[in-house]
Amino acid sequence: VGVSEALYLVINAILNSGDEVIVPQPSFVAYGPEAVFAGGVPIPIDTSVEDGFQVTGAAVEAAVTPRTKAILIGYPNNPTGAVMSRERLLEIAAVAERHDLLVISDEIYQNLVYDGVRAVSIVEAVPALADRTILVNGVAKSYAMTGWRLGWMVGPADAIKAAANLQSHLTSNVSNITQRAAIEALTG
Repeated sequence: VGVSEALYLVINAILNSGDEVIVPQPSFVAYGPEAVFAGGVPIPIDTSVEDGFQVTGAAVEAAVTPRTKAILIGYPNNPTGAVMSRERLLEIAAVAERHDLLVISDEIYQNLVYDGVRAVSIVEAVPALADRTILVNGVAKSYAMTGWRLGWMVGPADAIKAAANLQSHLTSNVSNITQRAAIEALTG
């Protein structure tokens, strides 16, 4: 299962009909439709070049309603390449904690940064957020293994178990050669 599939699984596992997911824009094209396929409602928040395409805690706060279940962030961002600052991650974490929101963090591009910039995971910035954050990542981008469909998710046990149960009914396992190649990529 690649990162796109992992996102599909986790969104379908956590959303109930009508639940909202806040999605900063621009974003990976699949984020909104994945929420819709799960019966959820994507709530877009526009970002701009002036703010470095980084969503603010205030913008997330303004978008929260009683139906909001999660915020889905993808940084480094596809398609802009923006990297979220630690300060903005702290803002988002505060909103997530205040409103009991899950955070889904797509970190597939975490190693594709330039000019000495380092991408910081929201859980690295706020370790206490680990119990409400689902990280998704994989080998496709950082290790030039696109098409091999090997990704993973890390998060609260109940969300991961629900996603794994859903996956067991949708697809078969990752091939052995892909798993071995990923071990070499990650350790080599």
